[in-house]
Amino acid sequence: MIARNLSLVSFPLIVILMTWSAVGAGVHAAEAPQTVEPKSESALQMKTALDTRRLNQAAAAVSSPTHAAMQAVSTAASRIVVAGERGLIAYSDDCGVTWQQASVPVSVTLTALSFVDANHGWAVGHDGVILATQDAGSTWQKQLDGRVIAELALGAAKKAVAIAPSSDDAQRQLSDAERLVSDGPDKPLFAVRFWTPERGLVIGAYGLALITEDAGRTWQWIGDRIPNPMGLHLYGLWVHESQVYVVGEQGLVVRSEDGASHFQSVDSPYEGSYFGITSLGATESRHLIVYGLRGHAFELSPQSSNLKPLPLGLEASLLSASPGPNGSALLFDADGQVVEVSGTDGSVRPIGSSPVGPVLGGAASCGNSMVIAGLRGVAVVDATTMVAGSSTGTTK
Repeated sequence: MIARNLSLVSFPLIVILMTWSAVGAGVHAAEAPQTVEPKSESALQMKTALDTRRLNQAAAAVSSPTHAAMQAVSTAASRIVVAGERGLIAYSDDCGVTWQQASVPVSVTLTALSFVDANHGWAVGHDGVILATQDAGSTWQKQLDGRVIAELALGAAKKAVAIAPSSDDAQRQLSDAERLVSDGPDKPLFAVRFWTPERGLVIGAYGLALITEDAGRTWQWIGDRIPNPMGLHLYGLWVHESQVYVVGEQGLVVRSEDGASHFQSVDSPYEGSYFGITSLGATESRHLIVYGLRGHAFELSPQSSNLKPLPLGLEASLLSASPGPNGSALLFDADGQVVEVSGTDGSVRPIGSSPVGPVLGGAASCGNSMVIAGLRGVAVVDATTMVAGSSTGTTK
């Protein structure tokens, strides 16, 4: 793990700020190694107190949760669920016309959602938080946080050293895990996906990666399975049956063909960060798009592991994506622009601008509609035009 600072702001916001204030910088803000200043005892005590408060203080009730900055969207059958800053989660049962705020036990920023069926879902976010719901997102319970993640990483590293005490790799893992413990719960998780109601995977900053086989009652550290000796941030995750792809900083792409038991590196033609991976149309198609910094996107077919460049004509970083209508994929950049990539011939069609600014999360819902989330809140739009429909954005 490299000695790098990571802002408490999550990765899409870092990219947006970088894009707006430092165009041409050439690297993702979190990629640039920085000098770590020694912290005084009082500063450490203050940090510990803040960490504890965020992890134990429930999200505050607000009058219009969908007007806040939101980063993730998912669906639980016909219900729409969104999540974002300060632990806010809201849900709608009428296609986004009215919303209710969920009961959430933490006040950390949430970055990703995943529902495996109409009732069971998970949310992840800052401070290594993993939340679970069994009632379609109405109420949430904390399953894990960064303190426990660090201890899991340390336990796995100690086992690796016991098996091979002279291994440089094992010693590096131990050093990294010890640093995780000493840093406290300040590392965010960026993605979560579940295969079944029992089996799921989460990834995050500095190579954080964990798997569960029992619906999150227990989690196992698997950061050591991913070829990532520099501890690069892991941003994007795609899962279908036994096939898993993980993408991240500095052109990192890895895949597993056995359900995350083993991973292999995939050659990348680009050395900038990849912020996500999505399928063209239904997940079962396994026809994928990897996307990231400075508008770079690549097509990954099931017949080949080669990444084929997609000429999108965009210069701003691609922050999120979603399967679109008719087997397509929608990609959203840091300028709020939206493009559609056809699933039949790979053609690119600019759609327009998002009404919420840069889109940080999106999901199809209610026929041809799509729910999108960003810094300006949540909107329900026509997936083919980005024109917003009616939504009060208020609680019932």
